[in-house]
Amino acid sequence: MPPIYILRHGQTVWNLEGRMQGSRDSSLTDLGRAQAARQGAILGRIGLPEGTAFRVSPLGRTQETARHALAGLTEGFATDDRLRELSVGQCEGLTHPEIEDRFPGLIDPGQPFEWYFQCPGGESMASMRARVAELLGEVSGPTVLVTHGITSRFLRAALLDADWRDLGAPDGGQGVVYELRGGQQIRHAEDYSISGLR
Repeated sequence: MPPIYILRHGQTVWNLEGRMQGSRDSSLTDLGRAQAARQGAILGRIGLPEGTAFRVSPLGRTQETARHALAGLTEGFATDDRLRELSVGQCEGLTHPEIEDRFPGLIDPGQPFEWYFQCPGGESMASMRARVAELLGEVSGPTVLVTHGITSRFLRAALLDADWRDLGAPDGGQGVVYELRGGQQIRHAEDYSISGLR
């Protein structure tokens, strides 16, 4: 595979409130916009290969992230529906306590993400795997992908030939660039403070 650079969207209002987003949306916070700008600085420091393609999830939070992160790196980017986040059906818009109240026992503390695929009306794991595989099968050159937390994990797992559950602690990946090259992952992150934001 050619080098692939994977970005998760910056912090959103619903991230801050602890609400499940899935296929629904909320705006970036000031910190989220700063994280997106930081991703752009990281990409600039890495130095993208000539002819790099740019694909972005259609959801508003990723589109806004791309506008900040890719400014000055490209004149435009393609929107790709296969980069959208996992739909968690009837859990979207709810906090964990609200989910526990409506669907007792659904959240398994021992499986930080597995239960997402058990949400009533949500997307299946097979569907997520299929769309990620289809997208990666079309990649023919260096590519930047702007996506979401769970989708990022499945993309990286496919590129690393790993289980998506084994990609380390769920640190969120906001403000970070994952570079996948030659079956290896490099996590590019910089400590930063912008306008007092941490």
